[in-house]
Amino acid sequence: MSRRDAIHNVVKDALVADQWVVTHDPYVLLFGENKLYVDLGAETMLAAEKGGRAIAVEIKALTGSSALTELERALGQHILYRFVMGRSDPGRTP
Repeated sequence: MSRRDAIHNVVKDALVADQWVVTHDPYVLLFGENKLYVDLGAETMLAAEKGGRAIAVEIKALTGSSALTELERALGQHILYRFVMGRSDPGRTP
């Protein structure tokens, strides 16, 4: 499992303040024999007739020596997580 970003708890607290319930910390995805770790899984309750909404939150501070390189890496990670979640948890929004 990778290290948490410095702003992990700030993002988590902001989700809770916005009425989200953090359901996973981290949210683990299985990809064949591999495990992928999305920083947070959360859900919120909407009006009863609309059901609940679930999201996965990957936290990136982009604080390295090259923000563009980190952005490229984060984008690739997002595409991979979205692909895997589409198969294993299609009700959750990446």
